[in-house]
Amino acid sequence: MTIRCYHCNGLLDENDMVIKPIPLICKNGKVRNYKRKFHMECLQEYMKNSSNREVRKSENDDWSKVYEYYKSEIMRYPETSNLSIYEVRRLNGLRVGSYMPNGNTRIVKKGYSYKTILLTMQFSKAVIVKYIDTHKFHDGEHKINYVMSVLGKNLDFIAEKMRLAQEIGEMTQSNRKLAEYYKNNFDEYIKDSSVAGAFRMLIKEHGEDNLLEAFGLVVRDGRAMDYIKSIEGTHRLNYIRKIVAEDKLPELRRRADSRKKQIRAVNDMENEITVSATKYKRKGGKRHLNWLD
Repeated sequence: MTIRCYHCNGLLDENDMVIKPIPLICKNGKVRNYKRKFHMECLQEYMKNSSNREVRKSENDDWSKVYEYYKSEIMRYPETSNLSIYEVRRLNGLRVGSYMPNGNTRIVKKGYSYKTILLTMQFSKAVIVKYIDTHKFHDGEHKINYVMSVLGKNLDFIAEKMRLAQEIGEMTQSNRKLAEYYKNNFDEYIKDSSVAGAFRMLIKEHGEDNLLEAFGLVVRDGRAMDYIKSIEGTHRLNYIRKIVAEDKLPELRRRADSRKKQIRAVNDMENEITVSATKYKRKGGKRHLNWLD
């Protein structure tokens, strides 16, 4: 028998399964504790979100927007009307990837967010409204089922578009940060557009932190900077890219640590000479060499 996590709907095995009583609302409106199975980390996330008022309020607000948009824009019911229990359960079924779920449909990670459902409605509205206006349905449930089938088919498409948009947005912010660092230290005349595409791929492959560290290590490394200054601007980014891709960072870290030790040793020596010279002056400037010890 396949066992899935209540929170993320991922597969569970006995070694990574936790059972927790969760208070849920029954069909009769009463609250009962139902034993639900989780991954350990999923249970921690679920309990954290359950006790977070802002998370709960955000999801409730998103649900209200879905409810109102479906009622007024998709089904075009009168403003004073309410959705049927059947419609509410079907809408919440989209939330958790179920036909007509009972109990809780909030906070959990599985399924689709209400934001995704709302965008899917907006994307699908024209097709749905046109079909509703030109076709006859056996009854109200038949009409509702058609709407849900269209939304269900488009959910994956919208969810993927949202994921890509978020990923590109995050990488764009990182691109700006890295491009600014690159221009300030390596090539002030290069255009942002010339490095943005390369940074996008590098961030995806190696992460922003690794790239920033590589830039910083190259700046502090005399030989690396001398080499960068000796080559054309178009090849400089490829050189840094090669450092990250071929895992040259450990060597640069080792050289940076070695330089730190050398600088520290020189500073310590200078401090000792300064202190000794001060002692020499206090002794009246007599000629002796003790202060050099």
